[in-house]
Amino acid sequence: MFKNRKYNDIIAFHKNLMLKENGQVYAMFEVPAMNLSRTDEQAKETAKAIQHSAFLELIPYHNGEILTLPMNLDVFSRYQVLSDDLADDTREVAEYMFDGTLDLFAEEMGAPYEYRYFMVIPLKNNFISTNLIKTIKTTFEQLKAQAMGYLKEKQFFEDWYEEYEGLNDTLSSTLSTLDAKPTNGEQTKFINRYQYLRGLYYNREHEVNMLENSISNLEEVRKKYFVDGTSRLGNDYGESVVKVLPIAYLPNNVSYFHLVEYIQTIPFPVEVNTKYYFNKRKGWNSIKKKAERALGRLKQTQIEAYEKDSIQNDNIGASVEVLGDVIQRDNANEVFLSYLMTLIITGESVEEVEWKQNHLMEKMKAYNVELCSAIGDQPYLLDKLTFASDLLATDKNWIQPMSIESFCENLFFVTEKVGFDYGFYLGRVDGSSRNYGGDFKQALADSNNLVFVNPFAVNKDILGKVTNNPATDVTGETGAGKSFLAKLLFLYMTLMKSKNLYIDPKAEMRNQYLKVMEEYKNAPIPDDDASEKEIWSYNFKQAIVRYI
Repeated sequence: MFKNRKYNDIIAFHKNLMLKENGQVYAMFEVPAMNLSRTDEQAKETAKAIQHSAFLELIPYHNGEILTLPMNLDVFSRYQVLSDDLADDTREVAEYMFDGTLDLFAEEMGAPYEYRYFMVIPLKNNFISTNLIKTIKTTFEQLKAQAMGYLKEKQFFEDWYEEYEGLNDTLSSTLSTLDAKPTNGEQTKFINRYQYLRGLYYNREHEVNMLENSISNLEEVRKKYFVDGTSRLGNDYGESVVKVLPIAYLPNNVSYFHLVEYIQTIPFPVEVNTKYYFNKRKGWNSIKKKAERALGRLKQTQIEAYEKDSIQNDNIGASVEVLGDVIQRDNANEVFLSYLMTLIITGESVEEVEWKQNHLMEKMKAYNVELCSAIGDQPYLLDKLTFASDLLATDKNWIQPMSIESFCENLFFVTEKVGFDYGFYLGRVDGSSRNYGGDFKQALADSNNLVFVNPFAVNKDILGKVTNNPATDVTGETGAGKSFLAKLLFLYMTLMKSKNLYIDPKAEMRNQYLKVMEEYKNAPIPDDDASEKEIWSYNFKQAIVRYI
């Protein structure tokens, strides 16, 4: 039996599989991020070794892409989960605190987000031509009708995915070293829809429902390109400005590069799209032949410079060394790949995007990375970056050839996230190496990596534990904030279904609570023309008085 559809590049989904109109099938996987401290170099080396091993196993698949997506963090839903553990007599205070932190996030960082990693890989084998025939049924009469404009739809078998389930299982096993898991049907649809929602407000459930209703809704968005080198996306909620910045040049030495980890320290969301293909070992277009031709040209330039007694560019000498290293590594049977890495930023206005672009370029310059503004290439880039589309050997611009080992120096699939998936807001992770000199406000402004704590779950999944009683140890230098943190954790515990004893020999905590209660009890009642924020503040203070 056949299903009909209107024209679109992807014509069907099944769990983590995507069927394209040419019969090619792609599989999507989510790769969980490894929690690494910025200073734990040994753990980073281990992570890179694991990634290197995984990519060696992916060579038979020829192509792939890595998506580093800053996805909206649904803090409200996380608080809803936590609310089940709130005590009835203190629930009012806790809910006021939840509302306050939500407003704080909106004011300081817009929509909270977290980075998540996905891989999209084509499923290929020696029988792909047979699979293609079984997947897409296009008879001579249909082709003739299409050419004459009579037929506007493609047809495919409903059970097209069955032919690829074995290949998908094999790929799942291959990616097990990364702990990658196939996305479910809802995830696969939404991630594909996400690329048309960059910078826009959206309701995830609504977007998925649209796709489940009709595959033609995949690209349902208002899209415009402008001569200023930006594009616009629009939906029923508003409009966003989008800018794609391809990486043009990397430093010659990428040891301990860790670019993807570094990008996550930027104080606004940056999407990283990395498409790659494995280079051929033999033939005119092999990486060795390309390096030999380039090396020949550079050496001729060196000879001409010497004969003219002119000073050669330092970059030429460095490039000669790099190309020689490539040839040497190829002779040692090291595998190379070529990749296109792009950084994507969004904003509500051109001015906001320009500020983000300038900030990003400054950060990348300090990292010896050159970004290209690509003013005239935005339509090409957005089309090339469409998920489940291959980087080809014919693509020439901004392509970085590199050994797999060097490619893994980008340090994909890592995070500095600490804390719990849901809980009370505790603070943010300072992922930079900057010394703020006590300026905690600036430190907060420079980080969007939120930390949540759930006191009930501090000993969950700990091997060898003998009780379910949560225990927390607070350590740190003098003046680092241990007492403040202990008091904050105690406050959070008193809001939950638990019995708490706070030993306060100097009555410090008691006096502080009584002082706050007296101050809040006598807080002036807001006027009739008071703002919503002033009214909320007064009500919160009265809730605190009742809590104490």
